[in-house]
Amino acid sequence: MFRNRHATLGRPLLVVIVLSLLTLSVVRIPPSAADVNRTQQGLAVDGYDVVAYFTLGRAVRGTRRFHVTYQDARYTFISAVHKAMFETNPEKYLPSYGGFCAYGIRLGSKSNIDPEVWDIVNGRLYLQFSRGTQLVWKQNTAHNITIADRIWPQIKNIPADRLPLKP
Repeated sequence: MFRNRHATLGRPLLVVIVLSLLTLSVVRIPPSAADVNRTQQGLAVDGYDVVAYFTLGRAVRGTRRFHVTYQDARYTFISAVHKAMFETNPEKYLPSYGGFCAYGIRLGSKSNIDPEVWDIVNGRLYLQFSRGTQLVWKQNTAHNITIADRIWPQIKNIPADRLPLKP
């Protein structure tokens, strides 16, 4: 009888544990440190103003005076206006693939970028490792974007040093 009473109590406890674990897997977990490319100081895009790519059509380093922390990365801007534009709609200005090299993502790896090597395609900012990488990317931009868009969700939360994945 003693064993039976504990077995009965154990089942509800087991159900509670299983349901708790299932709930944890559904809860939105904040972005991991692996999904945004940032310097050791926490700067995204090496401290360049992401809004300037869109408004000025060039890469410009931001200043410490105007900054925003978003998804655990610090974005710097050249003006209060750019800072406000980012705060109003950060998704519009964020670089694709967490600010990692777009062609690297297409290859299944996370590479650093040269913030001076970039392109905007259909309203999305793509950063590249180098001018040579950008030339290869531009040989078939649409196809490369399609592949990178498919790969990014699979690797975005994996630290760069654990990529590329081995089949």
